[in-house]
This record gives sequence, structure tokens and C-alpha cells, in this order.
Amino acid sequence: MDDQLLQAYRNTDYRVAGEPTFTIRIGKRCVALEALLSARGMAEAAFLTAWNPWSQPTSEADNLAAQKRLESDLAAAGY
Repeated sequence: MDDQLLQAYRNTDYRVAGEPTFTIRIGKRCVALEALLSARGMAEAAFLTAWNPWSQPTSEADNLAAQKRLESDLAAAGY
């Protein structure tokens, strides 16, 4: 991954859709995430997506299908 792409990821706001909704940034503290984890007795979280693999633009239909497969695989694994 080149430096420009890495910086783009670091500059992106990642919105977490849930209750409550909040935004996370790579390398930045997120009090809302810390509170959510604490409330659930957890210490860590992971950010996973199947959209645009290897940072290559992909059609919405393909992204949606890939995301559904990822969600199914994670559910089957007990996550």
C-alpha cells in the first residue's frame, strides 16, 4: 500500500451504525467505542468490510454480495 492510500485511510471518518451511532478514525481515541466495549465487557474491536477489496473500486452489486458473504461467514464462525 502506498503512502498516499494509507494517508487517505487515516483521514477517513468511519461511521459505526448502531446505538449509539458514532465515528471512528484510525489511530485516534474514540470515547464512544471505549464506552460500548466496556458496557459489553470487551477490551478490543475490529473493523472489517468486504467493500472494494485491495482498495480497488468495485460495483455496488459486487460489494453488497461480498459483504453478505463476509457477514454469513462471520456468523457461521460464531461472531
